[in-house]
Amino acid sequence: MRMVGVLAFCQAIVFLVVFLFLCARVGAATESKSGHSLELIPSTYATQNARDPFGAQVAGSTDTNGAGMVTSVNAGTLKLMGILYDAAHPSALVNDQLLELNRPVKMQTAQGEMEVKALKITRELVVLQVGGQKMELRLGGGEHNQEAR
Repeated sequence: MRMVGVLAFCQAIVFLVVFLFLCARVGAATESKSGHSLELIPSTYATQNARDPFGAQVAGSTDTNGAGMVTSVNAGTLKLMGILYDAAHPSALVNDQLLELNRPVKMQTAQGEMEVKALKITRELVVLQVGGQKMELRLGGGEHNQEAR
């Protein structure tokens, strides 16, 4: 029995030596070649318009400074799709985007990019601030614009 253990140990040593020889022969232990550069180059790609994953093409703005933000809002631009009412954390689904109280969200619409913030969310209506205007959206399509300040 002792002889079998010694033979198994010798076999493991032989395999280890062969493995290390093959690694050294292939070049795993050599130094790297200096011809390769590992510098990352940032992309310069800029989108021409935003895409809706559900098929509708929306004209977008590639301006990142917010200069292309929409200042006036039509009544049909924003559509309330649902209200997820919870007394502690109410939220609403407007134009397929989730809005929470007092958290601004940038939305792409047919008029361009606009920043929308929910001021009040109840079980029946949502009051939004869009480009200096207040807008009420009700379930069932009753929308009302109210000029703010």
